[in-house]
Amino acid sequence: MAVVNEEREIKPWEPKAIDRLWIHRCDPLTRKIVNAALNALPQVAAEHNRNEILEAVKAIEFNGSIGDWGADAVKRGRAGEVLSAADWNVLAECAKAMSEAEAREKDAR
Repeated sequence: MAVVNEEREIKPWEPKAIDRLWIHRCDPLTRKIVNAALNALPQVAAEHNRNEILEAVKAIEFNGSIGDWGADAVKRGRAGEVLSAADWNVLAECAKAMSEAEAREKDAR
């Protein structure tokens, strides 16, 4: 039996880059809060707390628009990113809203 020793470069875990281009659209106070949260993210030890911060920042980014957040989640999911529970909840809301709109459209005919 042959033994294969494979050498790989081991890199420390780093979070994926966060798109900050949208932050300039926010009012100054919101911009400060979002920047502070994102800058503090590497110091947050617990993964679930990091996820809560990222989900809150996403909610601010999409300004309450479930459709925009859902479209972004689909784009990221298709790119191979693992979606969070909040992303799946938003997609479920999108599907529910679409179903309700189709039902209203059908009733209007």
